[in-house]
Amino acid sequence: MFKLATSATYLHTVSAHLPGEGEPRELELIFKRLKNSEVEALEKRKLSDKEFAREVVTGWGANAVGDADGNAKAFSAEAFDELLDIAPVPSRIVLEFYSSLSGARLKNL
Repeated sequence: MFKLATSATYLHTVSAHLPGEGEPRELELIFKRLKNSEVEALEKRKLSDKEFAREVVTGWGANAVGDADGNAKAFSAEAFDELLDIAPVPSRIVLEFYSSLSGARLKNL
């Protein structure tokens, strides 16, 4: 049986390969579970990747993000803005959000 009830959010791993680094960095983000109509409305607004990320991310998993010393950093608007200033994190969030909707993994991006 397919239940129509869903949770308001879900956890999804985002992987971002930073220039000059061998291995990608991964973090668990909490995405809003949007209805198709809500996703379509966001697309019509022509948001930047940063703006889109702010609309769909509500938090991150425990120990997902740390400061320079490796201490876990709590999710806040300011901490999220710091994360969004790291290229290519905003674009990876957008890609992974859409990937999470389709259930498919995007390759070679």
